[in-house]
Amino acid sequence: MLNFIRNSIVRVFSTVVLIGIVLGLGIFTLIIGMYNYDRSMAELQTKASNTANLAAISLVEPVWNFDDAALQGIVKAILLDVDVQGIRVTKAGSDKAELETVREGLSVKTFEELLKNPTNVQTSAKIKREEKDIASVQIITSTNKVQALVRYTSVLVAVFAAVLVLLLSGFIWLLGKRIIQRPIEALRVSADQLASGNLNYAIDTSRRDEL
Repeated sequence: MLNFIRNSIVRVFSTVVLIGIVLGLGIFTLIIGMYNYDRSMAELQTKASNTANLAAISLVEPVWNFDDAALQGIVKAILLDVDVQGIRVTKAGSDKAELETVREGLSVKTFEELLKNPTNVQTSAKIKREEKDIASVQIITSTNKVQALVRYTSVLVAVFAAVLVLLLSGFIWLLGKRIIQRPIEALRVSADQLASGNLNYAIDTSRRDEL
């Protein structure tokens, strides 16, 4: 394979240029993926924080009045957000959860297991009444949608890069053949003519480059 490339200046030129293009596109794809991931995670963090703050406001009266039905209703409303994986409400000054709910259908069954998953986003907010902390709410948010979006974007960019490389490889090969191979071939023919004794052979000297 290396000998095949080395045997042609056009192939060497095309290979070097294509390697540079592939490396550049690879770095570009990586940067796009990292930027998309960071932006999506920042948006998810903001959304999760807003959800926790809204939950803290909504849970004030149910927690203060020990209204379990209202508490369950608010939790169900929060779980309508498909990114929310679990909710825990803990009374102030207590380590025991007043309420702990994990979305049905998950492979994990407890809130603690959700907390141990490093890909999940954890947010919390204080539940206050008359400027006094009466409880806190913790919400676990999944990053699955963010990861799926990043994978999808990365695949699109990679496909675009592959198509671009194919198009550029054809263009570079044609360009190399025109600006390198043809002049060299003409120079070889001229040298052969002169070597054979044909001193009347007209040599093209219109070019302004090395050839």
